[in-house]
Amino acid sequence: MKTVIPSIYLLLFFVALITGCGGSSSPEGSVKAFLDEVNKGNTESAKEYFSGEYKGGYDNHDKNKLERIFPPGSIRAVTFANVNAVGETATLNVTIERSTGVPYSTTLKMVRKDGEWKIQYDGWHWPFPVK
Repeated sequence: MKTVIPSIYLLLFFVALITGCGGSSSPEGSVKAFLDEVNKGNTESAKEYFSGEYKGGYDNHDKNKLERIFPPGSIRAVTFANVNAVGETATLNVTIERSTGVPYSTTLKMVRKDGEWKIQYDGWHWPFPVK
């Protein structure tokens, strides 16, 4: 019995560690977590996955762009290619299967801040071109 209880605590620790990371311990995980929020219609909370250096500010214009490209419930699948993480920066190609049947592809630049990968967005250079 004594070995079972510590094992349970160890298991709970690892589950908390994995779920607490919010999927942002890798560039792909961060983008996936971001798109999950967008797909739920949580475009305001999705901005937490941006690098936060908003010279122009994250505003309704940015929020509307996201909602126009990815209306809630429209993201069906996400695939990644050419992931290149070096030090505190990364680039990756993202292809998003949408319910419209028209896939959306872009290359994202990422930066690691406080141990978490963020989509590089400074308020001017929108990372998701409107297609």
